[in-house]
Amino acid sequence: YQESATPSIIVSEQNIAVGAQGEAIAIEVKGNINATPHIPSEIDWISEVSTKAWSTNTYYFLINPNESYESRTATIAFVNEDNGLNESVVITQMQKNAIVIATNSYSFNNNGGTFSVEINSNVDFDINIENDWVKQVETKGLSTTNIHFAVAKNESYDNRETIISFISKDKDISQEIRVYQSQTNAIIISEKEKTISPSGETFDVEIRANVSFDVIMPDVDWVQKIETKALTPNTLHLCVKTNDSY
Repeated sequence: YQESATPSIIVSEQNIAVGAQGEAIAIEVKGNINATPHIPSEIDWISEVSTKAWSTNTYYFLINPNESYESRTATIAFVNEDNGLNESVVITQMQKNAIVIATNSYSFNNNGGTFSVEINSNVDFDINIENDWVKQVETKGLSTTNIHFAVAKNESYDNRETIISFISKDKDISQEIRVYQSQTNAIIISEKEKTISPSGETFDVEIRANVSFDVIMPDVDWVQKIETKALTPNTLHLCVKTNDSY
C-alpha cells in the first residue's frame, strides 16, 4: 500500500479483554513512524515481554492473574514524542469470581430455629439444600447478601445434619455450609407400672435412652436393684421381696 505522508500510528486492537487467570497478549502496531509503548507506573500487573521474534511491529505483554474480586482496567499507550502522537489500547481484566460465606456451620437444639447466611458474591448462584427439614425463607428485606433459613423441630431421637450448597450458575464455583441439630432427648422404659404377687418376684425393666441417666431407687427395703455382669446396660434388674403383711 502507499504510505501516508502524514505521521501516523495504528494499533491492531483498541480494546482487549483478558480473563482473571491472566495471559500473554500481542499488540501489532503499524505506522510510518516509530512508537514506544508506555505502561503507567502505578500498574504492576502488566509487563512488557522481550522477544527474539523477527517482527519489530508486534509488542508482547504479560497480564498477571487477577486475584481480586473486582475487574480492572489499564491503558497501554504507544507514543512518538517527536510528533506528539500516541495511540492507546485499553486492557480490561475480569475479576476472580467467588462466593464467600461468613460462617460455614450452624448448630441448633431439637426445637429448631432460624438463621441467616451472609454471602458476598460477584456471580449469580443457586441454592441446594440436601434435606427437607431446612427451608429457605423468603423475606421482603432489601439485603441481597443475607439468605434466611428455617430449621424444623427435630422430633426424632437421633441428631442430624445437612449441607446447604451455593453453586454458581456456570457450576464453576461452589461453597457449602453444614447445619447440625441435636436430637429430642428421651428416656423410655418398657413398663411404667408393675403388679407383683404377694410371694414376690424378680423382673426386668428395659430402658432406651439417648442421654446419660441415674437410677434412683425408692426408700424402702422390699424393692432392690440386682447388680449383674451381663452386657445389657440398658436393662434394669429388680427384685421384690415376699409381702408377709396382711
